[in-house]
Amino acid sequence: MNSLRNSDRRLPAATAFILILSSLLALLLLAAAAQASLPGRNGAIAFARSSSARSPSDIWIQSRSGKQRRLTTSPGVEETSPAFSPDGRLIAYVRREGEDADIWLMRSDGTEKRVVVDTAEDDLQPSFFPGGQSLVFTIYDEGSWTVDSVRIDGSGLRPQVFDGSSPVISPNGRWLAYSREGDGGGIGLRNLRTREIRRLTKGSAQELDFSPDGRRLVFTGQRRCGGGDRHLRFALLSVGLNDGRPRFLRRSCSQEFISPAWSPDGRMIVFTQKTSKPGQLHFKLAMLTAGGAPTGGAPAHRPGTEEIFPAWQPLR
Repeated sequence: MNSLRNSDRRLPAATAFILILSSLLALLLLAAAAQASLPGRNGAIAFARSSSARSPSDIWIQSRSGKQRRLTTSPGVEETSPAFSPDGRLIAYVRREGEDADIWLMRSDGTEKRVVVDTAEDDLQPSFFPGGQSLVFTIYDEGSWTVDSVRIDGSGLRPQVFDGSSPVISPNGRWLAYSREGDGGGIGLRNLRTREIRRLTKGSAQELDFSPDGRRLVFTGQRRCGGGDRHLRFALLSVGLNDGRPRFLRRSCSQEFISPAWSPDGRMIVFTQKTSKPGQLHFKLAMLTAGGAPTGGAPAHRPGTEEIFPAWQPLR
């Protein structure tokens, strides 16, 4: 994926996160989409797939019947980070051509592609508002991160949070959750009614996704798996909006787990499992229950490819 090569200066959250992500894994997480899983029936799963960790990715989709097909086919262009609209009919995604990343939109069948945000900076991490007519996303500019919002017709661009990334709106439209840049990192919560901001967690927290009931967030966090900082690994955690106490869903000293996405029915989480061998990284999708137990049902892995950034389609 081109994002693996070009994203080292754009990855969100905290100095320790940046240092550890000097590897290809680091570069992958940069373009990661934040999203909210809206309530509904479980539909298809969209994801990014590439032929290697260093080649451009396209967006694919697997239907409920298990059939897979490619939605984007732009040679030499990185297309990744899909995020479904609340009605499941649209997909927002990141399209990187050369050194510029923009936010695009298409129908969930891959038709009617068009640009939504094309600033002079990198536009990343799109996620829909519950009404489906606006997006929240991140703008990166030479070390500075800003969370902005925009209507899906490209109008109404406005800032929401400074020094934040991985934005996601709660299903009830009340909260904007985001990854805090600097000052200990963690998850910030902005009340969209009162404009007040509070800190939910500290430490590494990226790739946020609200549960369909809006009560919890699942996220990727860098945590120790043994003694010392050299044993830091990416794990999956969840935290309640009321208690603010993160708990592990999946962690390991031999593997890392990233880019989680809650199912619309709230029962499962699809995520990316990263394994490494000398000189090699491999990424494939996996599934667990909302309580953290491994389960089947993830999109089938195609041998020789790398798969990441899953998003679940809500059906009404």
